[in-house]
Amino acid sequence: MAIAKKFQIPDPFLSFVWSNTMITTTFTTPSGGHGYLTNISSHAIVITHDPSTLTTFCFTVGMCQHQISSILQELEKSKHLAGCPELLPILWLETFLATRVRRCHGRSLDILAIQKDTGLHWSIPATEAQFDKLDLHPLTHGLTVLRGELAWDEHALDFLKGLGEKLAIGQREHSFAPRELHTARAIQDNEDLQKRIVTALDMIQGLHRRGSYSIQQVKVLLTTVHNLISQRDSRIAAQTAEATRQVVCAQQRDSAAMRAIAEDSNQVAALTRRDSADMRVIAGVTLLFLPATFTATFFSTGFFNFQGSSVGGGGATVSRWLWLYCVITIMLTIFVMVTWLVVSRRQRASERKHRTAFQLAEEKRESCYDAPEGRGNVPDADLEVMGEVTVTRLRSVRQEELTLEESAGPRLRIPSSKVAVKGVTGDGDTCACCASPLSDE
Repeated sequence: MAIAKKFQIPDPFLSFVWSNTMITTTFTTPSGGHGYLTNISSHAIVITHDPSTLTTFCFTVGMCQHQISSILQELEKSKHLAGCPELLPILWLETFLATRVRRCHGRSLDILAIQKDTGLHWSIPATEAQFDKLDLHPLTHGLTVLRGELAWDEHALDFLKGLGEKLAIGQREHSFAPRELHTARAIQDNEDLQKRIVTALDMIQGLHRRGSYSIQQVKVLLTTVHNLISQRDSRIAAQTAEATRQVVCAQQRDSAAMRAIAEDSNQVAALTRRDSADMRVIAGVTLLFLPATFTATFFSTGFFNFQGSSVGGGGATVSRWLWLYCVITIMLTIFVMVTWLVVSRRQRASERKHRTAFQLAEEKRESCYDAPEGRGNVPDADLEVMGEVTVTRLRSVRQEELTLEESAGPRLRIPSSKVAVKGVTGDGDTCACCASPLSDE
């Protein structure tokens, strides 16, 4: 309060500064003088003039050191105008206008850089603009921030313009010297101050025009960037739709192949059942004739002599070497049974090993599919494990038949007109989505 009383500062000034209220006004002091009050965001100045003592009081907030130094240098040059109450607000206005000029130039350079980066500058031919390689989101952020800064510049210039107009009115109404002192020097000094105020107002008007042009440039750039984003999103959506269509076509081809394979499997199962019935008939006939065949073969050997016993009633009927036949037969039977058991066990062990390797390969492949980006490739060791697995694969495609071959087992021949799988097409297969023939892709 002591400072406010000493400098004759009006009471609402401090509340304006604390609340960042933007205001430009004039007031009258209790001693009959007049003053100016301006607050722009965190920058404020209040000036009061006492005509009885020709003393001017100035209280400012938010000025930088270089701005204060600039005003002090101008005051040193304008000592002969010390009695003018409008001198300090004119210097404050010129200082902030210099800041506005630098910022306006900086905004123009930022816009120029964005135009060149996006290929939208007049100096860049349309054929050299590469919109697909632009990172549009940082551009949108930068343009939005730049648009806000330009809006603030326009707002600040409006307040500075109001201050300049009030200074022009005050300069015309008040003289910094009594009438009897209106010498030629005093009149010239008044005219110089009026010219400085007019110059400041003209500069504000020019900055306004430049700011309006910059705002229009930013609006055009924002519209263009938004259009580019929309076009990119549309292309991505179209590519996604095309990929979905291809996936659906592939699924339909796979479904057609699975249906054809299922039908062929049913036919194979029917043929297998028919073969099984035939084998049962053959086995029954074999079992029917096997005892008689074995008996006839056994008694036809040289170990039995039925003719000698029937003619003379003497001689041996059974050879004494019959035991050799029994020994050899038993040994061969044991050898055959043991060999069959060993081979069967090895085959079952090999099948279990292949089955386990196949399961491991499937688990590793699924884990590779589910792995994060950059880790989806199958390692070489896993490829080696998968290479040991016995799987059914497509061996050859001929004009009339498709051969499915297993690494161990018989071949199965299926007419190719009934099979359509990815990479192999049958005659007359079409896609339900696009009604086009199924291709080999």
